[in-house]
Amino acid sequence: MYTKADALRQKGDLMRGDGSRDEPVFQGAVMSRRVHKSVRVDQDLERDKEQAAAFNMDKEEVYGKRPESRLKWLLKAMTFVGKKTLKVGDLYDIVTHKRFVVGASDKVGVQMKRLLLANAHLFSSKQQKFMQSEES
Repeated sequence: MYTKADALRQKGDLMRGDGSRDEPVFQGAVMSRRVHKSVRVDQDLERDKEQAAAFNMDKEEVYGKRPESRLKWLLKAMTFVGKKTLKVGDLYDIVTHKRFVVGASDKVGVQMKRLLLANAHLFSSKQQKFMQSEES
């Protein structure tokens, strides 16, 4: 008398043809092949990187601009720093120099200061303290 497990085992052996249990019943077959995903390039990120690389960070050229143009330049620079495509330290060095605000009217100067203070979270705590002090 066989147990149910012995009967099933014997039936499997008979199906394989050979009495040995060393050969597997199913040899294996490829049913589908993996399709590798192509690396998606974020087009917006690439465009931002290209624009940041082309963005003018030369101190002398920035200081040579009209005050209104410097305000527009600062706005662009802050967006690039916010997206982490430009270094904060480079922007800080340009903005804290005395020549950055030379010739700027009170209106433009106040707009620059507000823009910097509104985005102060991008700068380190020491840089924030200096920008909020009366020296800057």
